[in-house]
Amino acid sequence: MRFVQLNMISWIFYFDLFIQAFIGSLLIVYHIDNHYAINTLGAGSIRLWGWITVMYTLIALPLGMSLATIILKVRPAVLFRKYGFAPIRPSFSIKDSYLKYPLIILSGVSMLSVLYVFFSSGSWPLLAMLQGKSPEYLAQVRISMSRGFEGVVYIKNLISLLLTPLLCYVAYAYWKMTNSKIDFVWFLSLFFASVMALTYNLAKGPILFFLLGFYVENILIYGRVSLRKMIFFACLLVCLLVLLYVLIMGSDNLIRLFYYNQGIVGRLILGQITGLYKMLEYFPQTVDFIGFSSISNLLADVLNFDYSERAARI
Repeated sequence: MRFVQLNMISWIFYFDLFIQAFIGSLLIVYHIDNHYAINTLGAGSIRLWGWITVMYTLIALPLGMSLATIILKVRPAVLFRKYGFAPIRPSFSIKDSYLKYPLIILSGVSMLSVLYVFFSSGSWPLLAMLQGKSPEYLAQVRISMSRGFEGVVYIKNLISLLLTPLLCYVAYAYWKMTNSKIDFVWFLSLFFASVMALTYNLAKGPILFFLLGFYVENILIYGRVSLRKMIFFACLLVCLLVLLYVLIMGSDNLIRLFYYNQGIVGRLILGQITGLYKMLEYFPQTVDFIGFSSISNLLADVLNFDYSERAARI
């Protein structure tokens, strides 16, 4: 895997599984994590079963993918390079009006949904952060925005948070293909709307992954990126993450942010894997398996089964 030709498969394996799961599982199974959430685990066997679960995933996932390539007789690396270095072409015509104009209209709907979220919430946490409000005040605003949203949840989750960033990536690809001012304005408008949508509750992860998506998209557009651009982009994301921690969390000790069991590093290698151990501890010993009962309240009413809160809330 080359970072200048990063793809989603390598990203999932090396970031989601290796950094966010494998390293933490080793620290936890050897009892050297010293993490506040892991320290609350009851049975000591949970630490071992969590490590076994991670090891199985790290082995089974690439093995299954390799077997699939053999059975289907495909070479993913060759297909990816061929796709990446191929020029961008419109789908239907030179101006691609049949596809672009409906997308622009849909973009307008997405931007209106972002405004709807803020009007329904009655506050703008990002503005409060820029005004220098205290971390305690920002924490209250985050909780109220995340759990006290009084509008239509589907508009917020599906259109504002999901569709708006997706359309922004599409507009960026069109701008890179045409270099027109109209496409640039389209992209810039969606970029601003996406930033507003993804920071509506001052969560740090969504905006960082949104920006990282442009790095991956540039690889898909040009086939690769230069090493200099990769280093610049990585430094930019780290600096932005530190800035968000300082502004939102009120962190005044920058060195502590990089401790292995707290701050940024602790959140990456231990905080993200904590949920797995909590699930192994609670289900089904304390709480019965919820199955599909947490998908939708509406679906529960239609199919006549009891709705359950999602596992993370339980």
